[in-house]
Parts: sequence; C-alpha cells; structure tokens
Amino acid sequence: MLDLKKVRQNPLAIAGQLKRRGFDFDVAAFEALDASRKEADVVSQTLLAERKSASKKIGELVHGGMAVEAAKQTVNETLDRIAAEIKAATERAKQVSEALEQLLMGVPNLPLADVPDGLGEEDNQELSR
Repeated sequence: MLDLKKVRQNPLAIAGQLKRRGFDFDVAAFEALDASRKEADVVSQTLLAERKSASKKIGELVHGGMAVEAAKQTVNETLDRIAAEIKAATERAKQVSEALEQLLMGVPNLPLADVPDGLGEEDNQELSR
C-alpha cells in the first residue's frame, strides 16, 4: 500500500508515476475522501472541546446561583447531545478512513525510475543474459 503521507503531499506526481504502469489513479476521489476525513476529524475535535467546555459550565451555573441538581440536569442534556454527535462524527471519520484505505489498497506500488514504462513483463527491456 502506498504511504498516505506521500500521496497527500503530491497526488498528481503519484498519479503520473502510476500512469507509467498503466494505472489511472483517481486523484479527485482521493482528495475528496481525504477532505472528508479531515472534516470529520475537525468536527470530532470541535465537539470534544465543546464537551469539555460544557462540563465546566456546572460550576459556573452553581456559582451564578442555580441549584446543583438543576445545573447538572441542564449540562447533562447538553452533554448527551454532544455525546451523540461525537459518536456520529467518529463513525463518519472511521467510514471515510476505511474508504480511503480501500482506495489505496487497490493502487499498485510505484515503479522505480529505471523501470521502463509498460503494462507487464513483456514491456521490460533485457539488459543482459
């Protein structure tokens, strides 16, 4: 499998190298999946920060004069909503990561620079015998 970091750095160069092997790498599909994965990660991180902030709100509400139980109930409703959103965002990130991995699993290895272009063994050049 290709190195995901290397593909992210220059997907067009990877596509060009794979073209030498007769393989058409779908750069647009790769970039769309990678963008979806990044977006899902950002959403998850934002929700985790929101959950942390909501947890601190209990003390603020109590300090503001609200009863402890009422403050907990108010914050727990928010925390339950955030937990459901985190679960959905995490599941989405997992699905996109799996789709990205499946895309890359179907991609052949990159040819070395000294390997001649071609689709198979018959395109190789005999250098010595």
